[in-house]
Amino acid sequence: MSTTDEVVDVLVIGAGFAGAVAALRLVESGFSVTCLEQGDWTNRFDYPGSSDAWELLAAKQWSPAPHVRDRPGDYPIDLTASDVGVLNFNGVGGGGILYGAQWPRMRPDDFRVRSVDGVAEDWPIGYDDLQPYYEETDRQLGVSGLGGNPAYPAGVDPPMPPLPIGAAGMLVARAHARLGWHWWPGPSSITSTAYRGRNPCVQRGACMSGCNEGAKASTDLTHWPQFLAAGGRLLTGATVTRLLVDEHGLAAGATWADRDGRTHRVRADAVILAASAIGTPRLLLASAHAGAPNGLANSSGLVGRNLMVHPLASVGGLFDEPLDGWRAHAGGLIQSLEFQASDPTRGFVRGATWALGTAGGPLRAVFSPTERGRWGDAHHSHVRERLGRTASWVLIAEDLPEPGNHIDLSPTATDATLVASTGRVTVV
Repeated sequence: MSTTDEVVDVLVIGAGFAGAVAALRLVESGFSVTCLEQGDWTNRFDYPGSSDAWELLAAKQWSPAPHVRDRPGDYPIDLTASDVGVLNFNGVGGGGILYGAQWPRMRPDDFRVRSVDGVAEDWPIGYDDLQPYYEETDRQLGVSGLGGNPAYPAGVDPPMPPLPIGAAGMLVARAHARLGWHWWPGPSSITSTAYRGRNPCVQRGACMSGCNEGAKASTDLTHWPQFLAAGGRLLTGATVTRLLVDEHGLAAGATWADRDGRTHRVRADAVILAASAIGTPRLLLASAHAGAPNGLANSSGLVGRNLMVHPLASVGGLFDEPLDGWRAHAGGLIQSLEFQASDPTRGFVRGATWALGTAGGPLRAVFSPTERGRWGDAHHSHVRERLGRTASWVLIAEDLPEPGNHIDLSPTATDATLVASTGRVTVV
């Protein structure tokens, strides 16, 4: 242990969205707050989007899959028993560094799935309870969108006008209108105008490998600088190895290892564990002790169970006319909630949110899943035919809580500190 323990009011573990929103609110309310983050700060000038090698770097060093990019702050994830992969990012800003910045809301029926569809469970709160927090978060992060979406209850408009939907968005929106289907400009946590010191989006389409302009909202830009200015403490390269409990079995802090392997301890009156759907159960399970042999907060056996992984599918389309489809933001150009609700005629409950996405750059045009291995004149012809003429529908499906989809501890893989077993993901 370190020679002196740190003692604070609140310890936050994880510097992503949830940890940042809570930590800023608490420190501004007068609490002493320390956050431990396993990863590090990123420099937006290091993101590959402004580089000619953008798509190559995005596929490896800036991949959203931790087992592909293998950064020092990542811990291994055992996917041998899983039918799906895991996308996350350890660092200040968390998954917000590499997300596409789509910003949809849950709808009222999403809180009452048991009552409406007879599956899963109803939430103990509803849309009306969350609406003021939705709107405050929109202001904090800087959301672009068009108010009055008929698929949502009435409320305050987003703080910025919508981003351009481009030629592809207009083409597909007109098709929706002819069919009588819902569509709306996609809400995005990306600035369409200058906002709170951040630059507007330049429509480069490289959002999912980091935003060079700082237009895409991530908490390393929107929350943690304010947190530090208000007197909070954020430690990076801090790998939490174990959660501590007091004599009553309540969370009371954590031990953590720094980059040099030295062990430290933080004691706190309250602990907020915001380490993602993988990292949170991983730490709870790895902190088992005599009074909690199956892990902390796990007397029910449900820690790590009912994993919900935000499943999605993408369908590409090739258009006759040039659409400049690569010149866009990576989130939804337009969204359609026409098929989000349950429809008994489909034979299954719940639906999906549709969003029209960017076509990507030249490498995506060349190496589409069905078209590979073209060289010479055929290669150039293929790129001319596809680059800027494609668009993709991204379907974000409902994910129901299934006990068999779960996180447990790997018996073999460990993180860099060689103390805590990493998460093993099972999704079938």
